[in-house]
Amino acid sequence: MASASGLSTKESEIERIAKFCNKWDSLYWDQGEPPSIMDVKFACGSRSTLCNMVFEVANELLGRPVRGLGWENAEEDNEVKASSECCNQVAFLQAHAADVEILKRQLQSFRDEVQIDLMQWFFSRDHCGFVLFDSDLKKIETKHSDKVGYAHDDYAELMYTKKTNLCPCHGLIFDN
Repeated sequence: MASASGLSTKESEIERIAKFCNKWDSLYWDQGEPPSIMDVKFACGSRSTLCNMVFEVANELLGRPVRGLGWENAEEDNEVKASSECCNQVAFLQAHAADVEILKRQLQSFRDEVQIDLMQWFFSRDHCGFVLFDSDLKKIETKHSDKVGYAHDDYAELMYTKKTNLCPCHGLIFDN
């Protein structure tokens, strides 16, 4: 998606992005397992921890609070917040704290544009219909964000819609 959207044209950076995405997914699913949002490792533990990490990196990158709001209706009653309430979060961190720290450092090592589009992708993939906004309710995006979204949509149409039960945008199984 990085190359097709113009987000990156450097082969080395594209490879780093792919490795980052594969590492993220390996914390969610075992190799060969279907990408079911309901069947991630440690249930809400992995999702909550990585969502919190996205908020932390985004807050640091922008230097102001970031919020996860419904993209069509950016209101407080329609918000995904950082969470420590998941009972599986402690178990996930006991098993994967080092992996999460590596993933965080990898994310922070990308150029700002790449960080933003990766954070938006993973956040919206976990919370379909939601995106990251700044404290002024302005969507956090780059000059490439629309093209990145279109590239994902085009890819999804070619690959995901041929399989049953998959979200046509994100390629995840949302129910069993």
